[in-house]
Amino acid sequence: MRDSPGFQRRLKMVSTLLLSVPETHVTDLLHATFPQDPVGQERYPTTPFAPYNSFSISVSIHHSVSLYEGDFFSANHQPPQKLVDYVKEHGLKDKYIAETPLGRVSDESHWSIVTMALNRELRRDLTWALCSDVEHIRILTIPLSDIGRYLSLVDRFESLRDVTFLLDRHLSDEGANMDEITPEELAVHNQQRDERVQHLDQMVLFVQELRQRHRNVLQTATYYGLYPGDYDGCPEEYQEKLVRLLPPLLDPQALGSNNWNQFATKVKETNLSAVKDITPPQNHSGASSLPRLLEKSPFLHRCRSLESIRLKSITDDVFQWAVDERRQHDADISAGCTPQRPLVPLQYATVNNERPTDGRLINDIGYSFGETLKTLGFYSYATIDNEEFVDLGECSVGGSPSWSLCWHAPQLANLIIHADHNFLRIHPSLLAQCPQLKAVVLVDRRHEYSASDITRWEPAELGQLETLTLQGSPALSFNLETLNTARKLKTISLRTSAHYVLPVAELDEPENDSVGLPPSASVTAPSPIPPWRPIWTWDWDLPRLTELTLTGEIAYRFQFKMLQGTPSLVQLNVDSRPTTGIHKRTLGVKEFLQKTQEIETMGGAQDDDDNNSNNNDGSNDNILGMQSKYIQLPALRTLTLRGTWVLDTEVLESLCRMVPGVTNMSLQGCGGFSLVDWVGTTSRLLMSIRHAMASIPVAAELASKAGLVEMEVHGEDQEYVLYQLGQLSVGRTAEDKLNYYFYFYP
Repeated sequence: MRDSPGFQRRLKMVSTLLLSVPETHVTDLLHATFPQDPVGQERYPTTPFAPYNSFSISVSIHHSVSLYEGDFFSANHQPPQKLVDYVKEHGLKDKYIAETPLGRVSDESHWSIVTMALNRELRRDLTWALCSDVEHIRILTIPLSDIGRYLSLVDRFESLRDVTFLLDRHLSDEGANMDEITPEELAVHNQQRDERVQHLDQMVLFVQELRQRHRNVLQTATYYGLYPGDYDGCPEEYQEKLVRLLPPLLDPQALGSNNWNQFATKVKETNLSAVKDITPPQNHSGASSLPRLLEKSPFLHRCRSLESIRLKSITDDVFQWAVDERRQHDADISAGCTPQRPLVPLQYATVNNERPTDGRLINDIGYSFGETLKTLGFYSYATIDNEEFVDLGECSVGGSPSWSLCWHAPQLANLIIHADHNFLRIHPSLLAQCPQLKAVVLVDRRHEYSASDITRWEPAELGQLETLTLQGSPALSFNLETLNTARKLKTISLRTSAHYVLPVAELDEPENDSVGLPPSASVTAPSPIPPWRPIWTWDWDLPRLTELTLTGEIAYRFQFKMLQGTPSLVQLNVDSRPTTGIHKRTLGVKEFLQKTQEIETMGGAQDDDDNNSNNNDGSNDNILGMQSKYIQLPALRTLTLRGTWVLDTEVLESLCRMVPGVTNMSLQGCGGFSLVDWVGTTSRLLMSIRHAMASIPVAAELASKAGLVEMEVHGEDQEYVLYQLGQLSVGRTAEDKLNYYFYFYP
């Protein structure tokens, strides 16, 4: 906004700089946009202004910065009157629209055309004005459409070290309907393309002249379009011409999009000892792509200060040099010798590979840089193009199958692996070897499984853990004893296929082969199947937990007593919808009760048996005599319970009393209560609820009896019918509309 402090500061700064610029460099457009101080003050008073502009060593006006405030097409937010008058007097709006021949046959609006064109002209004029003392300029961004003016100043650019060319006119026909363009418009467009070629030639000539006349000064020359991903970027032939004129990068600290091409032409000549970050351009292909560079001239081992790297489509052996260095380093220490040189201090490693992996690349990073590593991310997503190649082989993480020891990463805070192409087999002690973990995300695509497919993990002490997201094999392998020490957890997501749960007989198998056997038998008759199933106690203290998501088998085994240790919970999603139809859970009132110490003592072993049972019979014996209260989740706003859960009206009421502040509640697939009970209980006990979803057959007469009015809105595929509560219950206002969605499927 024009009155904002930020805009006023920018206006004042530019106006002050222009006061010390020769009058011949300040155009009428700049005068109209950046007015001088109050009326009556002479531009050139007797006492001269301080030559602020002569101290400028960097002139770079970013393409995303608008140099004026306001909208010429809005009556309520016009630019400054002086600028409005100037634009009108010179007919700039019509001029700019005429200079954008593709605007009529594309989605580009007049507002966008005028805004971009006026900023382009202002950027050219202001950059030229601020370059009046060119001898001091070290860093400069030149609008490409204005390159001709700068060619005459090459001799004076004696300090110019870094130059960037802004391709400031958008000429791409992407999104334009070229069949509708007129011959006149096409002629203008072709003329602009010819001018672009001329400007690109002048760009190369400018750099060539600088290198010849000030050979050891210019270090970098880059370019960019009007916005990220611009289709109208610099043609490859000009990119190659430009970078071949430049010297090797001078002791770079980072390799990325702005200097990658220059580096790629002189890999061997570049000193890489100071490089801390490598982020190659993601869409580069051909000779300058990272895989091709590494194949032709490996260089990662020369980056001795490397702290962060992002890789894509890389071979599994790219870090073999680091493995060799780590082995030699450890061997030197074991022999009592001083290591030949320090290990590379890599802290952040991210890899995107669209193909299967056996885990070697992940393990090489973890082993080689384990002492300094803080973030390890590996992403292998299945796409439409590569889906047919997904073979779902095993990916071993933590160590190869032949290793007995797991690599150690004492500083690792973020471990993220998305393996769409593989089943993950995580080393049982991996989490225990990473005690500082804050975020763990381990995902694979395992759906159906048997006990032999799962490797049980060892418990780990993760006192810093805040985010735990496990899907597929990792979710089934996770040792829930780890939650005993993870009191800082804020998010838990344990997902397996919501539609697959092991047969009940397998779920009820004893935890190990000694359960229920006399001591002698437990020693002499070991089971051929190793214990694998985690212990499910559901009694963890997680005071900071705000989001809990469980699906599949884990959701089926869920016990509500866990919620007694999660007072900050905001979202709860328990989703178990096996297609077998035999995994039914019947809930009782005491599922939601918070017992006192006295009741826990009185309950004895019977309560423990009830709590660990998968099929609660719903009996409420002795509940009226117990001094107890409902578990309270005052912060819970979203509750989703999906699957073949059975809860009668009394249990439904108990559930509602546990979550009095919920705004969204879904019991899809659940049964045991009627439509009238569902509407009556939720509308009476949940005063904040706005959306209630259930899978209850609904008829007009029954809905009317429940006080519902059918709305005209349905799902796109007629997947549900929407009703609203017709009469407001006590405590509700007209704005508190309560929507009931009845789904036609579980």
